[in-house]
Amino acid sequence: MAPALGLLAPSTATDAFPQLETRLVSILAAIESTAALTEPATTTTTTTMTAMIYQAVRRLSAWLLLLLVFSTHSDASSAPQSYDDGSAILNRGLASTPFRRLGQYSPRFAVSPADYRTPLPDHCETVQLHSLERHGARHLTKSALKSASATLVKLQSSIRAVQDLSRLLPEHRFVKDASLANASDSLIPYGALQAWYSGRSAATRFPVLAKAVPFARSTGDLDGSDRVILTAQYWLAGFHGQDVPFHSAPLDTSDAVRTFARASLPLPDVIFSEHDGQNNTLHVDTCPAADALTGPDTEDGAQALFTNSTLLDTVGRRLDDRLRTAGVRNLTLSGTDLVNLSNLCAFETLIDAELLPGYRVRHRPSGFCSLFRDDDWEALGYVYDVGKYYGAGYGNPYHRALGQGYLRELRARLTNTAPVLDPPTSLNTTVDGDPALFPVDDGRIYLDTSHDNEIGPMVAALGLFDGPRLSTARDAQLRPRAWRFSHIAPFGGKIEIEKVRCRARAPHAEQQQQGGGARSEYVRIRANGQLLSTDRSWCPAPPSSRRRRHAFLCPLDAFVDRLTFVQTDDEWQKCYI
Repeated sequence: MAPALGLLAPSTATDAFPQLETRLVSILAAIESTAALTEPATTTTTTTMTAMIYQAVRRLSAWLLLLLVFSTHSDASSAPQSYDDGSAILNRGLASTPFRRLGQYSPRFAVSPADYRTPLPDHCETVQLHSLERHGARHLTKSALKSASATLVKLQSSIRAVQDLSRLLPEHRFVKDASLANASDSLIPYGALQAWYSGRSAATRFPVLAKAVPFARSTGDLDGSDRVILTAQYWLAGFHGQDVPFHSAPLDTSDAVRTFARASLPLPDVIFSEHDGQNNTLHVDTCPAADALTGPDTEDGAQALFTNSTLLDTVGRRLDDRLRTAGVRNLTLSGTDLVNLSNLCAFETLIDAELLPGYRVRHRPSGFCSLFRDDDWEALGYVYDVGKYYGAGYGNPYHRALGQGYLRELRARLTNTAPVLDPPTSLNTTVDGDPALFPVDDGRIYLDTSHDNEIGPMVAALGLFDGPRLSTARDAQLRPRAWRFSHIAPFGGKIEIEKVRCRARAPHAEQQQQGGGARSEYVRIRANGQLLSTDRSWCPAPPSSRRRRHAFLCPLDAFVDRLTFVQTDDEWQKCYI
């Protein structure tokens, strides 16, 4: 029998939007789940007509959902509803090449948009959401800005020496007169809007949990590096539906983003200082051995090896050829120059994003992007991936030590128990030992905002995105890999870990008797929209168990067993050997 279909008729727009969106998503999922029944296995008129009806209803539901998502309104209470963390709105006008191949400098995008429409089984509910998020888009760091400026001066000097300027291509003429923003490190307006949409989407997608006040933690210092704190503040504004005048002139610079937040936005519940010597699970800076790493198995070392083996002889040679054809002489671009120009494609585009009324964005991709061909970006993107693999991922011998503090906290919350404080590892025992500062109850959303170099070790220690070891050999970018950093911690990236509770109908579930009824508990993980398969090391349930394939759900007991190592200091002691 066909599933019952129905639409909620909203009486008031602001209250009904989340319910309507949830209903539409459920309709789509219900239709998809009956697709096998409506495939024309026979040639009967009835079967064919049934299939046509379902296809028509599916299209109608999809159009209604899109209409809901992209509606334009003037204030936060009726801004576009976003089931995809705002990705479709935030990235409109940004081509997937190059903007999904820029590693940690890509803006957050929905890796698998269809996964947002994958609901839990109807007998299951999310009882906790842990959202681990990187700060939104920012300016270049001071050191990166200095390096990029040197590359630009070098390139401009050679281009300006061309006698016949008519030979220059449009991208060369752009570079000739380009200048870089002088600001560094700070959250930009587009990054604040990313955070706002992320918070709004969390409230929309998890309406039951959104009834409780979220518990937010961040890392940084209000008198220093504050981009992560600001990200949490704008996330909270979006979550609570607070109107933020992104399109107004007062909010068009990083300083304005900071000033508005300090005057008008709530602070996160906990802020870990990043000053030297502070225990901080969201910014681990107390592992001396990790800080002392040098050589090829570091971020810079791995990038240099791949640049020399591949990038210079492919991307570099093609760019040099185009410049020589335009009359540019006496120029030799280094691997660092190529990466700097790639970085500028990302940063200058996002810095120049125009924020419009209705929480929308107009992008004009930077002329720096046009210096490269579309087929250059796979190799350029690999530079970021291989760098973070060795700098902040599986290739870093201390990734389990660096990630275990946060994972110990995660384990405590998932099991509703106080965290183990001794041995401390990177835990701040003053904070984690106070139930008011470290709640572990169900029924709420937990937000943790951090940096890419912290999120990388966390996901690696958890076993996410595991696969073949990344190589720095010639054309290594052509080999299959699971570690793509634009899928892990781009600007505004987010790893969502759901604790899910199901009633007894869950098949093949080990059930617990609690509160008078049989239940089973699971974990579901979504990375930038993509639901992660349970057939990986992060979910060590028996391969023959059907429950690990049940709606991307991993049995909670198996997931917790995977984290046994975080309760000891075996990994942490390696930091001091």
